[in-house]
Amino acid sequence: MSFGLLLREARSLKRISRKELAERSGVSYVQLTKYEDEKAQPTYPVIEKIIKALGLPRGYFFYNKEYYQELDAVIESKVGRWQQLKPYKKTEFLLLIDSFFGNCEKTHLIDQLKESEAPSWEY
Repeated sequence: MSFGLLLREARSLKRISRKELAERSGVSYVQLTKYEDEKAQPTYPVIEKIIKALGLPRGYFFYNKEYYQELDAVIESKVGRWQQLKPYKKTEFLLLIDSFFGNCEKTHLIDQLKESEAPSWEY
């Protein structure tokens, strides 16, 4: 995926307008538009400003094998604790995953959530 598309996606995920990103990063609104429209390519120092302003890891914009290996290890360790979760927490977890992948079977899972233990939002 190109830098411009990643930038647009990142702003969308963070719910930040171009104007707000320009103010936070010190990169002009016009330049951000050019980057997103792929009419210009930012220099590395500019990319660093954008990354910092968005609060994203560098791995979001640059493939970094070590970053993704570390991320995989963290995810595996957290998912490995699945058996320790209470039934309603498992349901909440499934809701989160399904909504992330865009195929949430809301009715079925919400019914399960209602039938399971009363949720406690303490972790």
